[in-house]
Amino acid sequence: MSKLHYRWIPTTYFMQGMPFAIVMSLTSIFYKELKIDNVTIAFYTSILILPWSLKPLITPFLENLAPKRKLTILAQASVGFTLVLIVIALFYKNFFYISTIIFFLLACIGSIHDICSDGTYLLNLTEKDQADFVGVRIIFYQVARFVVASGLVVFVGCLEHYYSITTAWQFVLMLAAILALCLAIFNWFMIPTHRNDKTLTVSLYKNFVPVFQEIFKTPNLFLTALFIFIYNMPEIQLIKIVPLYLLDHKSHGGLALSNIHLGTIYGGFGIVAVMIGASLSGKIVARYGIKKTLLPLTFFTVCSNAFYLLFYFQILHQLWLITIVLCITQFGFGISNGAYMTYLLYQANGRPYQMSLYAYSTAIMAFGMSVGGSFSGLLQQFLGYHTFFLWILVFGAIILLLTYITVNKTLYESKSV
Repeated sequence: MSKLHYRWIPTTYFMQGMPFAIVMSLTSIFYKELKIDNVTIAFYTSILILPWSLKPLITPFLENLAPKRKLTILAQASVGFTLVLIVIALFYKNFFYISTIIFFLLACIGSIHDICSDGTYLLNLTEKDQADFVGVRIIFYQVARFVVASGLVVFVGCLEHYYSITTAWQFVLMLAAILALCLAIFNWFMIPTHRNDKTLTVSLYKNFVPVFQEIFKTPNLFLTALFIFIYNMPEIQLIKIVPLYLLDHKSHGGLALSNIHLGTIYGGFGIVAVMIGASLSGKIVARYGIKKTLLPLTFFTVCSNAFYLLFYFQILHQLWLITIVLCITQFGFGISNGAYMTYLLYQANGRPYQMSLYAYSTAIMAFGMSVGGSFSGLLQQFLGYHTFFLWILVFGAIILLLTYITVNKTLYESKSV
């Protein structure tokens, strides 16, 4: 395993996680602080996820556009400049619509960076090194989530003691922009130049058609696509609503926590719990196989989400109890998500165009998350916070039934992951 790769893989995958964490998590808190209503927040911030579902359509164009190394570094620098534009947007009265457009641009840049950085990774590493550095990739991707959802949120909370909410967010977003630009400059010198990193001249038709032909050869295609599309919907609805619930005033049914508490509990301890759950899930699946583990690990997540009913019965008021419940539920999410991602790998394993097939699976996943999150605000408004958590448990039971059918129809003993 080449030590030279430690110079650029950690920073590159930190930059891969940073835009997604900002769009997925930070935008909800950002708009809540700036007095946008929950329905609007959930809808628009879920739409922002859509560019990650378009990755398979974008990839062939990028192959024909420029070398992957240059596109990776350009995307990283563009993340920084885009964050600067959001800081500027906060000076305007109609900042919401301006910033939403810029956040969508950030999501598009993040999607492009994912494609190009993964391509750079595959090009510069041997097959053995690719396997050896998987853990490094995952760790620094999660570190980015931790820095965004915990570090930046806590920092905003600290600054709000001395400055206005708008000024605090401008300062923190500018700090994130500077970080992105510094990492882009760093990676300009650190990402190696590979002799095969060239612009392709293959026609787009030849890039697309064989992959689609392989997709339609998938057994039980409709069931597989439905499962991938819907599986994460309860969790994305929780991701959109739980931070709003923790921040909202008690007169609106929330817990009225501060940004400091939110960043520490949900963005800090919560993300660590997700990482532990995903790591444990990987070990369980590796030992017993996806066919034997997908259903029980999904069942565990549904059971862990039952702890949200403590909010339904309104019996949680102490901060340490809230922390324990959120850690349990986030750990449960990590457990099932690790198995779910393995299922996506299973669908591409041993088939032609594995990278493209996996990209299409993750695209369906991202589209499902976007759709599921977009109406979570309406559900919360209609049901109220506490009944919303009861809905999540009912939705989880539906997912559990779909998982049972999927395991029996689409997983076979002859294949293993």
